[in-house]
Amino acid sequence: LRDYGVNFSAKVPPGELGLVYVPLGLLGLYQGGFEIAPYFHKVLDYNEAESRDIWEYDLNFTREETHQLVKQSLSQLKLLLSLKLVSH
Repeated sequence: LRDYGVNFSAKVPPGELGLVYVPLGLLGLYQGGFEIAPYFHKVLDYNEAESRDIWEYDLNFTREETHQLVKQSLSQLKLLLSLKLVSH
């Protein structure tokens, strides 16, 4: 639980109604993005707040593939942080 997790998910606007969210999500019409967070935060989010299961996969990435995933995740995180700083 002390590791970090990388999550890729749809970026749904706050307050989006279920009647809108479901069809747009099924059609893939939301922007997607990466999130890096302490793993225990994801466990709390999924198990307590959202009552969902966590699926874990052992990935057989090469060193280069791991580097690319981290690089992409950090790029998304930098963009997210810059957008948050601009909006405040």
